[in-house]
Amino acid sequence: MGQLFTQLQQDLIKLMEEIILTKMTSAPNNQSWFNTSTKCATRRKAQAHKKARHLNTERHWTRFQHLKREAQKICRKAYNEYFTNLVNSDPNSNK
Repeated sequence: MGQLFTQLQQDLIKLMEEIILTKMTSAPNNQSWFNTSTKCATRRKAQAHKKARHLNTERHWTRFQHLKREAQKICRKAYNEYFTNLVNSDPNSNK
């Protein structure tokens, strides 16, 4: 009986290792270029989206669209600045 349980346990572990996905992903706000201004813009956009969904008025949806575009611009600018600084940085520095 103990040997049967051990075999079943080993088979289950083997199946779990083969079937269950283990890919690691990272959220956008954990990226090194994601600074305080991008976090703030993203948070404002999320709050505006929540309010627009709840109230469902044209005014709130327009505000959300505006904040969405603004957040996208800020994120793109921060991303581009980070990689520009990374490429143009001094090769002797320990970054």
